[in-house]
Amino acid sequence: MTYPGMPRPIGSGGLADMLRWQITTGKLAPGALMPSDRYLQESYGLSRDVVRDALTALQHEGLVVRRRGQTSRVRRVYEKQPLDMTDVAHVDTRMPSPDERDDLTERTEVGIPILVVTYVDGTVRHYPGDRWTVPGPGWPAS
Repeated sequence: MTYPGMPRPIGSGGLADMLRWQITTGKLAPGALMPSDRYLQESYGLSRDVVRDALTALQHEGLVVRRRGQTSRVRRVYEKQPLDMTDVAHVDTRMPSPDERDDLTERTEVGIPILVVTYVDGTVRHYPGDRWTVPGPGWPAS
């Protein structure tokens, strides 16, 4: 689990830093199972709360998916799709409320922002922020 030159994690911040490094460098690939809480506790001599705090931090950064009763996973990376901006009055991005997250047609986990699109007719739609892109001038890229 550790790699050459990597210090032993101390506290939830150190564990989160180590796991974040493994995710961002591809050592833990998108969709891969994270090491179990018990493994992290025993391997690094950390308490259950410290391990949970580290994984919660990574979840809120959008790097890890956690579900009760299941092993945590590295968040999948979705292929971005263009969002039709015809007749749009305003687009904003923010973290959703739990009710807004539940109302999305595509399941979105904690740590993923939403695009809030307000159309000229007053209709407001929410889109998962990790699956869409807003095309700009010159789309598609030549």
